[in-house]
Amino acid sequence: MGRLSANGHVMKPIRQNHPPAQLWILDIDGTLMPSHTVDNDCYWQAVNHYFGNVPVALDLQQFQHVTDGSILAEWMEKTRGRTATEAEISCIQKTFIELLEQACARDPAAFTAYPGLTEWLDSQLVQHEACIAIATGGWSHSARFKLRAAGLDRYELPLASSDDASRRVDIMLQARNLLLQDFALGEVEIERFSTCYVGDGIWDYRASRELDWEFVGIAEGDRAQTLRHAGAQQVYCNFREWAASKTPRPAKKT
Repeated sequence: MGRLSANGHVMKPIRQNHPPAQLWILDIDGTLMPSHTVDNDCYWQAVNHYFGNVPVALDLQQFQHVTDGSILAEWMEKTRGRTATEAEISCIQKTFIELLEQACARDPAAFTAYPGLTEWLDSQLVQHEACIAIATGGWSHSARFKLRAAGLDRYELPLASSDDASRRVDIMLQARNLLLQDFALGEVEIERFSTCYVGDGIWDYRASRELDWEFVGIAEGDRAQTLRHAGAQQVYCNFREWAASKTPRPAKKT
């Protein structure tokens, strides 16, 4: 059975015995929905709930790897001189998801898909089923909650998260591998396919540069300016603006 489009119709992707020429890897917070601020607030509230005396909503740019697992590990090493135990991580994750659920109940708009996103997803997936995956720096349980809250879980996109790796680049590579694992390709063959990461943070752009992937930014205000100043050639406030631009495909790497 094909995927369901935004209007509930069954989509019929073109099935081929080779992968699509263009692969899209998507971030979640601030990229698919405006959940980035709420997510950061709830994350540090959860850490504070367990350890206490934690400044809420620390600036993510101070961390080497902006992923949920790596941020906690780095913060623990700096403030406690040790790693977090599995029990501590589990407790923080449980509190984190509870806080996200409460935040969603108070402000569902923060977990609402950006304008044009579902249309973009439908357009891409109807051409080829296996062309889009999620690579988020968040833990998988919170990532899946946000996708459900935004009604995006119906697309059943492959998802790589902080549960899979500490570094964002490794999470991104895992997401791409999830798309290509059924095609029995060697690494040299994989590198021939064009991959674009769609994100909102400066760390997203830097990770794309490190992997030599194309990049499209979905951001507004200061975040958009930061991406442009760093060298991002395509930055849009949402997917609708991207689709309406004269360059709907990612700019080629320079």
